[in-house]
Amino acid sequence: MSTKQKKFHSPFIYTTFTSTDSKTVKEEYQDRILKIYQSKYAGLKDMTVAKVHEITFKLEKQRADKKKKEEEEQKKKEEEEKLKKEQEEKKEEEKDDQKENDEEKRKKEEEEKRKKEAEEAANKDANKEQEKKADDESTKEEKNDEDVAVSQEEKKLLRAFELLNEEYIGREHEFYVFLCKKYDVDKMLDEFTTAQYMTPLLNDYLCEQNNGLLTCYECNHEKLRAEFDLDEFANGAYIACRKCAPDRDSVKALKWHETFRSTGNLRLFESNHIAKQEGNGHQYALIDDTPVKHGIHCWRWKSNKHRTWLMWGISYLQQYDAPTYLKDGVYGISGSNQVYKSGQQVRGLQTTHFYGNQEEQYIDMKLDFGRGELSFLVVGDPKDKMTTIDGLPNNSTKGFVPHIDIYYKEAQCQIKKIPASWFGKNASRVKFQW
Repeated sequence: MSTKQKKFHSPFIYTTFTSTDSKTVKEEYQDRILKIYQSKYAGLKDMTVAKVHEITFKLEKQRADKKKKEEEEQKKKEEEEKLKKEQEEKKEEEKDDQKENDEEKRKKEEEEKRKKEAEEAANKDANKEQEKKADDESTKEEKNDEDVAVSQEEKKLLRAFELLNEEYIGREHEFYVFLCKKYDVDKMLDEFTTAQYMTPLLNDYLCEQNNGLLTCYECNHEKLRAEFDLDEFANGAYIACRKCAPDRDSVKALKWHETFRSTGNLRLFESNHIAKQEGNGHQYALIDDTPVKHGIHCWRWKSNKHRTWLMWGISYLQQYDAPTYLKDGVYGISGSNQVYKSGQQVRGLQTTHFYGNQEEQYIDMKLDFGRGELSFLVVGDPKDKMTTIDGLPNNSTKGFVPHIDIYYKEAQCQIKKIPASWFGKNASRVKFQW
C-alpha cells in the first residue's frame, strides 16, 4: 500500500479563487490608477501592480513585527512591576511580624535607608542603561525601516491602492474619475464592466473582512495578512499561515484493516476510518499501514464513549483472537492503571486520567525505538501526566502498527499519524471529520 503524501489542494469542486473573466474590475482599475501616477511621477516608471502588492506585504509584516515586540515589552514591564509589588508587600509583612527593640528598629531603618539609596543608585544606572538600549533599539528600527524604504511618490500610490481596496469597493470608477480630475488626465477611459456577472473572489472577500485579520485554517488563530504567503490566498477558506503551511501535509488519516480485526460486533464506517463497537465484549482492530521498525513515530487517537475501558496500543500486523491485551507483541494501556507488555500485565503506572472525558478523548501515542519506550499523553496536558511503557525492543523485524482492544457498546475510535514534535500539543492542527 502506498503511503506517499500528496500535495495539499483546496477541496473545492468549483473554484471561487480564479476569475471567470480575463481581468477583474479591481485589476483593471489598479492598472488605470498605476498609469495615472506613472504619468505624473517619473520615479514610478518601473513600478508594477505586483510590486505594489509586494511593498504593501512587507510594510504590513514590518508593522506586525513592531506590534508584537511592543506587546512583549509591555508584558515584561507588567511582570516586573508585579514582582516588585509582591516583594514590597512581603517586606511589609516581615516588618509587622518582627518584634524588635528600639535599637534594633533604628539599626534596621538605617540599613533599609542604605539599601534604598543603593537601590535608587542602581535603578538610576539601570534607567540609563535602559535608555541607551531604547536608543539602540530605535536606531535598529530605523535601520529596519530602511529595509522597506518607501518614497513619497510610492506612499501616494500605496494610499490610492488602499482606498481602492477598502473605501471604493463597488465604486472603482468613481475613484478613478476623482483621480483623473485631481491629476488633470486629458483622456479619461469609460467605465469598465465585465462581459458577465462575477461573484467576488473569495480571497478578496477574506482580506476585506474582520479588520484585515485572517483565520489560519490549520491553527485557527487570527493573524494579519502579512503573516500569510501570497500564493496561500489561492486556497481560500483553507488558507494557512506562514508557520503552519510547511507541514500542512504532515498529518495522515489512517484506516482500519479489513482483515486483521474482529468480525463480531466491531463495524467499520466512513471508508474504514472509524471502528465502532456495536455490542459489549472484547473486539480488536489493527491499522492498515506499513509497520514501523525504527525511529520515532507519533499518532493521535480520537475515542468516543469508551467509558472505563479501551486499550490503546501497538502490535504486530497479524491476525489475533480477542481479547488481545495479553497477546504476544501487544503493548498498550487501559483503565484502572493497567498496562500491557507483550503478554504481561504491569501495575504501577497511572492510566485512569485517560478516561476522564469518556464522551470524547484525544490521546497522543509516541513510539521511540531508540529509547525502547511507548508513551501516552492527553493532548494539552502537561508532560508530568505522561504515561510511559519501557522495555520495548529497540528494533523489530516485524514492526508495529496501532492496535485497539475495544469493549463497551457504542464506543468508537479513529486515528491519525502526526509529526513526533506535535506530541501532546497542537490540538487544533489535527482535525477529525467525524
